[in-house]
Amino acid sequence: DERPKLSNDQLKQHLEKLRDQAVDALEAVRRCAHNLRPRIIDDLGLVAALEWLTDELAKNQGIDASAEITGQELALPAEVQLLLFRIAQEALANVKKHSRATEARIKLECDIDKTSITISDNGRGFELPQRLGDLAEGGRLGLTGMEERAKLLGGTMQVQSKPGAGTTIIVDLPNFGT
Repeated sequence: DERPKLSNDQLKQHLEKLRDQAVDALEAVRRCAHNLRPRIIDDLGLVAALEWLTDELAKNQGIDASAEITGQELALPAEVQLLLFRIAQEALANVKKHSRATEARIKLECDIDKTSITISDNGRGFELPQRLGDLAEGGRLGLTGMEERAKLLGGTMQVQSKPGAGTTIIVDLPNFGT
């Protein structure tokens, strides 16, 4: 074997480096898993997860943000909660990136016929295209992704916006409660 022999100290350093790389890889996998399904939804439910999103926006961006629920919170299936969370998360990411808003609100409304989530801001707004799909052609995939998530749940999504007047996203879903 023509490989150089390592001293015990060199071997120890290599093993420590490998261990550090393994720990970093494990942390990255945990972050990915958390991003796929945040534990807060499982542990505390959708309302707490939405409140966490708005708290993070307020803390990190200085935007006056809040979440509220009206009606009786229904026992929504896990996949419905996750998709609603992702819609709200993407909407707030848009608020952070594009809106220049000072306020953002999430409102979850549950009643016997439907569940609705409304995400609104007081930002600069934008000119709506004829079809939301036209945004995807311009490389703006966030709204298109939200609309696709709503459709996956058998629901609809409306976007209301105009320059200087903020943006409101309304997602209406059929009642999934038990």
